[in-house]
Amino acid sequence: MPKVNLHKRDYLNNLGDELAMSEFEQKLTPKLDSPAKRVNRSPYLTQRNVDYRWKILNNPDAQAELFDTHTESQMQAYEKT
Repeated sequence: MPKVNLHKRDYLNNLGDELAMSEFEQKLTPKLDSPAKRVNRSPYLTQRNVDYRWKILNNPDAQAELFDTHTESQMQAYEKT
């Protein structure tokens, strides 16, 4: 049995009421920028994974706050066994 997609039409109609046509067109234009690098989502905390994540995030202030020496010393508790 075919699926009726009336809710999609209603969504687009509601969206069209909230946005001006220029804003709507701007949101629909293709994004030609190169995508951001993906952060490794592995749950295993190896030194390689951690170093890669901080390199991609490129935020030394956050690294100093979140990855202090105490946290680094506790990293072995979360390694893959």
